[in-house]
Amino acid sequence: MTDEVLSRAIEPFFTTKPAGEGSGMGLAVVHGFVKQSGGALRLSSALGHGATIALLFPVAEGAPAKKREARVVRMQAASEHVLLVEDEDPVRNTLARQLRLIGCTVTETSNGDAALQALEASRDIDLVLTDLVMPGELQGSELAEIVRRRFAHVRIIFMSGYPQDAAACKTGLRRGDVLLMKPIQHDQLVAALRAEFHHTEPT
Repeated sequence: MTDEVLSRAIEPFFTTKPAGEGSGMGLAVVHGFVKQSGGALRLSSALGHGATIALLFPVAEGAPAKKREARVVRMQAASEHVLLVEDEDPVRNTLARQLRLIGCTVTETSNGDAALQALEASRDIDLVLTDLVMPGELQGSELAEIVRRRFAHVRIIFMSGYPQDAAACKTGLRRGDVLLMKPIQHDQLVAALRAEFHHTEPT
């Protein structure tokens, strides 16, 4: 990377890719996650020689807590069809795997335009789980407005990977809309789905 690109590499929405081919949120999401954990990100690069990214996390003090057994919470009689809209492949793959583990049928798309095509092609989708900011014409809040007008039976849950991202799109959200901040924990995802499908308050 050049010095100019290096200085902006973790800036939200900054990308050197052509329009529509990158959200500029990859390193921004990583940086946000590291900061939430009390750590730091160190990035170095020399043009033509590659880049090095170091993630630094604080050392835990005291004796380690007893390791909890991994558990998967399944939805009661889950047969819901979820349309997952996420442009970052690793994030989408992880969420799709979690959704399938709890019993949902999952259709995966990487942007709002593809999501709309999927909705038009399949009338059995029950819920759209969508990122707020993505490549393409339709952003999450705009996709939601179309869903509400044309597919009134479909429920919506929003996701965001960066606080500024969510703040910028708040005007497109309605009172009572569910917004999950990445990285999304398994229990958070299940609670949000239960709230939407079974009309309960998320815990």
